[in-house]
This record gives sequence, structure tokens and C-alpha cells, in this order.
Amino acid sequence: GGGDVVASMRSSTRNVVHIATILMCSARQLFVQRLIEVVFRPVRDWQSWQAKTLRSADGCRKFFTGMAQGSWVRSLYETWETLLKPSRLHVAGVEVQLTSNQLALSADDAFVVEQDEIACTMVRLILQLIRYRCKSCVLYTFACPLNFGAFLDERSRDIALADFAECVQAWEYALEADLP
Repeated sequence: GGGDVVASMRSSTRNVVHIATILMCSARQLFVQRLIEVVFRPVRDWQSWQAKTLRSADGCRKFFTGMAQGSWVRSLYETWETLLKPSRLHVAGVEVQLTSNQLALSADDAFVVEQDEIACTMVRLILQLIRYRCKSCVLYTFACPLNFGAFLDERSRDIALADFAECVQAWEYALEADLP
């Protein structure tokens, strides 16, 4: 697995600085680092905002109320929007201002193949990130424990309690049911 690769690298080098130098001199490694920086920036910015917001009780209340209302979707949109920003694409290695010679290249030219690979890798990474972020954040909107942020007003409280009672009934049914 991944641990074997790390152990192998450690045993073939002298120290951490040597490993870092090897990694920083690798064009492929630099490409991966740039891609990660570009793709994960909206998530990093969102998590930084989250950490600042959750420092106070009022901030926590506003944060979890917003999350229950689906405010987390904004960070997913900003992640996807990365594909629409030429400056971000350029940092990731996608050529955004092509010369007339480059525009005349065929689809099997090395430059075009490399650009396609970069763009496809970036799109796949963004789609995976959005998928996993959606999976983790959807709980803020639909999970019972986190819906207690809805207790801020009477109407929201009644809706949340009804949802919670329905979930408890479903859970009890699942515990009693003879499922395969």
C-alpha cells in the first residue's frame, strides 16, 4: 500500500530534507502540488471561515443555522467554478492563452495530449472533491443531531421534532425488522 512506498522512500534517502528535495525536483510532483492547491483552495477558504466563525456562541448558532439551510453548497459551487477561472487554470498548468501555432495543432500532438491530461485530471479531482464534500456536508442539512440548530424559533422546532420523531420510528423499525 501507500505505507510501503513511504517506507521504501525513507530507506533509500538520507533524511527528510533529502526526501523533500527529491519531491520538489520532480516535475510530476510539482504538477500534483499545484493542482491540489488550485482545486482545494475553495475548501481551504471555507474551512478557514468556518474556524473563525465557530469561535463564539453567536457564530456557532449562525453557522449551524446556515448549514441546516444548505449554505455549504456555496463551497461546492466555488470548487466547480475553479474550472471557469483562467488565472486558476493557469496555476494548475492549463494554457489559457494559446498562440495561433498552438491552435493549429492536431489532437495527437504532445502539447494537446498533455493539456488534455491536465484538464481531465483536474475535472476528475474536482468531481471527486465535490462528491465527498457533498456526502459529508449533507448531514448538516438532513441529519437529526445537527438539525437541532432549527430550535431557534417555534415553527422550525416543530418541524425538526416531527422529522426527529419520524427518524426514531424508522430506526426502531429497522432494529426490530428481520432484515438480511
